[in-house]
Amino acid sequence: MDVVKEKSSKKKPRAVQLSAIGVLACVAVMVVATQSFDNQYTVKRESISTATVNAGGFDVTVTAPGYMVPRETYWISSDVDGLVDQIDLKPGTRVTEGQLILTLANPQLLRGVVANRRVAVVSVLRKRAPPLRRA
Repeated sequence: MDVVKEKSSKKKPRAVQLSAIGVLACVAVMVVATQSFDNQYTVKRESISTATVNAGGFDVTVTAPGYMVPRETYWISSDVDGLVDQIDLKPGTRVTEGQLILTLANPQLLRGVVANRRVAVVSVLRKRAPPLRRA
């Protein structure tokens, strides 16, 4: 057979007492803390200055990392083959029509031009020189 135990009423007043003591201790700590902090962070009325607010604009400068991307990219083509020999403008420079942007070099074409000049010089010299006499 089960035996029914009655709950002890002695523990309730003790738990209530301990809870009340804890709450009072917390309140006391808060009161002491706020009084000590109030003295440290007070400002004298004479040290405060006030001014009238005026409407107006102001400049804001924000520095942030990033990179620039052009709105449009234009491809430049050439009618002759060649290698870029010299770039005359820096990237991002505005250009006008007819402005020199870069110089191409074509070694094969250059050799042909030099050879043609040699032939031209020899033919001019032959025309100017008196004919050779055979002995």
